[in-house]
Amino acid sequence: MAKPHVLIVDGEPEARRLIRQSLESEGVTVIEAARGDVALELAKRLLPELILVDSGLPGMTGAEVVQRLKAEVITSHLPILYMMIEPASLPPLGGVETIPKHLAHGEVLDKVRELLALPSRSSQRRRRILIADDEPDIVDILATQLTAQGYETLAAHDGFTALQFARHEKPDLVILDLHLPKLDGFQVMKMLKADQEVGLIPIIVLTGVYLTDQDKQTGLRLGAVRYFTKPYEATALLKEIAQVLGGTRRGPTT
Repeated sequence: MAKPHVLIVDGEPEARRLIRQSLESEGVTVIEAARGDVALELAKRLLPELILVDSGLPGMTGAEVVQRLKAEVITSHLPILYMMIEPASLPPLGGVETIPKHLAHGEVLDKVRELLALPSRSSQRRRRILIADDEPDIVDILATQLTAQGYETLAAHDGFTALQFARHEKPDLVILDLHLPKLDGFQVMKMLKADQEVGLIPIIVLTGVYLTDQDKQTGLRLGAVRYFTKPYEATALLKEIAQVLGGTRRGPTT
C-alpha cells in the first residue's frame, strides 16, 4: 500500500516539525510549505491525500489558501484540515474540516489519523522505550519528548535496574547511557546480548563519554544501532528512533 502524502501549510517551523515527526513515524510522507503561494503549487503538482492549513499564514491568509484550493478543479476534491487560531471566518466549503490550533498536539494528530483512515492510537500497541541514564534531567527531557510522539517510556537510573527492566518488560528499544552505576552500558549490552529473550532488542547509545573506534565497534557487535553524543540533537534522535521502530534501518551506523 502506498504511503499517504500530507501537505502541511504553516508559517511556524516548529509547528511543522512536530506534526511532521509524528506523521513520519506512522509511515506518512510529509511535504511542507511556509507560504500560501508555495502550498498552492505543491498541491496542484502532488495532489496529497490531506492538506493541513494554518489560518495565521504570512501574506496570503489560510482562508484564502483554502478558498483557492477549492476553486481550482484539480485540487477541489482534496480534503483539508483548517487549523484556526480565531473562530473560523470561512464560508461553508465541501471537504474542509476546522479544528482549533490551540488543541493539544495529540488531539490534532488524532484528527489527522481519522481523516487519513490511519489506525487510532487507542487501537495500536504503543511502542515502549526504556531510557537508561543516571542523569534525572536527561531522563525527564527524553521521556517528555518520546511521550509527545506517542511512545510509552520506562526509566532506569543504573545499569542493574536497566537490565532487570529490559528482561521483565521487554521494551521495543533501549536508549542507553554508557556511564551508569552498578553496571556500565557495555556490561548491560553484553548481558542483554547473551539473553535469547531480549538479545535482539535494538539499542541506541546516548552518552557523554568519548568513544574510540574500537569502543564503537564493540557496542555495535553487542546490539547498538546508533551512537548519539550529549548534548544530542532532538530531531535527529527522534527520527532515528522512528526509523528503528519502523523497521527501515538497514544496519548499524556510527
